[in-house]
Amino acid sequence: MFARTSLSLVLFFCISTSIAQTKGPLTIISTFPKGQTQATNQTQTIVVTFNKPMVPLQALPEGDGTGPLKVSPAIKGKYRWVGVSALSFTPAMPLEVATEYRVTIPAGTKSVDGSALEKEFSWSFTTQRPALVASFPGHGQKWIETQQRIYLRYTLPMDAARAASFIQVREGKREGASVAFTVSSATSDEITKAHVYWPDTMNALVVRPGRALAKGKQYVVIVAKGIPASHGKLGSERETSFSFDTYGDFKFVAVDNPTDRRTPRAE
Repeated sequence: MFARTSLSLVLFFCISTSIAQTKGPLTIISTFPKGQTQATNQTQTIVVTFNKPMVPLQALPEGDGTGPLKVSPAIKGKYRWVGVSALSFTPAMPLEVATEYRVTIPAGTKSVDGSALEKEFSWSFTTQRPALVASFPGHGQKWIETQQRIYLRYTLPMDAARAASFIQVREGKREGASVAFTVSSATSDEITKAHVYWPDTMNALVVRPGRALAKGKQYVVIVAKGIPASHGKLGSERETSFSFDTYGDFKFVAVDNPTDRRTPRAE
């Protein structure tokens, strides 16, 4: 993680050195991060690169620089000029998940040669949002017990009360009969006893059907777009769904090999 950040800063330094003599108006040539980010380490530093030197070339210790960035929602942090044209801002605390941040550089911001930014410049990025990464039963899984609980694992800590209204369990098809259930946070012991082997269980929900599932039926679990995490205003980016089949009664189905009547196939 540190190596990746260091490499990025080196690249920005190289860019800023190569454009040190650029003529014309002051402009912004790159920003980071922007758009939807997928992991918390992508928002540990905010970086903007100008097309001209913004400060004299000098050694600046970490956090001794100043800069024109305005971030909304407001956050505290430290500036550092990397080279003469790239500005790095490191938030003092991890940013709130599932939140959109807007960064603005005011019009009139000046470079070393006196050139001014003609228009306000702004961009936005969104911190990591909740996403379903695993379920048990898994999609297409068969022979599931009728007393089965359904486990959902997310990228972020989830609040069962906030999440419950975004979940549906349907019998047969998406348009099938609705199954009543309750939702709670899953404990490590509960998941272990269910033989669900996930590397961590901090972000897991458990869906408990209100009655035993029917034998030999397919069930569809639908999680609506926008399901929220424990923190942050933004929910998931898209709907997710999966289906599974419960076990059926033992019965004769067919003969696998018509020439060998001793090997019936059953399910």
